[in-house]
Formats: sequence, structure tokens, C-alpha cells
Amino acid sequence: MKKYIFLVVCVFLGACAFKNSPKYISEDYFKAVQEDDFRRIKSYVYVPASVQSELSTKEIDEKLNERLSKLKEKLAQHGGVKEVKIVDKKELNSELTELQIELIYNDKSIDDERLNAVKIDGVWKIIFTL
Repeated sequence: MKKYIFLVVCVFLGACAFKNSPKYISEDYFKAVQEDDFRRIKSYVYVPASVQSELSTKEIDEKLNERLSKLKEKLAQHGGVKEVKIVDKKELNSELTELQIELIYNDKSIDDERLNAVKIDGVWKIIFTL
């Protein structure tokens, strides 16, 4: 019985670790944009302190909404995202990773995107820049 419980705990922790990676966050970020899930999108976004000191929370939300509206419009023009591929991953240090992403749309066109991910308190987030 102890072996079974240990196995279940290991599988659970492994699944949680997978969901806390730059790869997973970037893939699910684009899915969340496509699904218009603003709460999920905000959970993946990190706003640097320098931006937070210059703008109010309302202004940050407005700018984030603007950027997401443009991205959602772009995704809709191509019929949505079929696949998100990580083409290149540069670990700048243990808490900062630069991702080059290939978005493969349902209309078979392809776009390149770059995202920077940062590990904040053990959780990976996408850096929101202005």
C-alpha cells in the first residue's frame, strides 16, 4: 500500500512540475488567448516592478487587454492556432528563459513569436513588456 501511495504522489508531483515550465506556460497562454480566458492569461503574465511603478493596475489591465485583443484578432484571421512549437529555448539563467515560438495556424500558415519567461517564487510566468 505504501508503494502505491508513493507512486501516486510521484505522478502527481511530476504532472505539477510539467505544468510549471516555460514550454507549458507559453503553449497554454496562446490557448487561453484563443479561448478569451482573461483570468487564465493574467495568471501566466508577470508585470515587472518598473511597469507597476509607472502605471496603475487599471492602466496595466487596459494595456494587456489591448495587446491581447490584437493577438486574438490575429489568431482569428488564421482560423486559430493548431500547434505551438518551441523552436529555440535559451536559458539566460536559472530564472530567465527566452523562447522562440512557432505558431502553426489552422490555415497552415506559420508565425514566429518571441517570449521571455521568468521564474517568480518557483512559478514560471511570461514577462509583459510595454
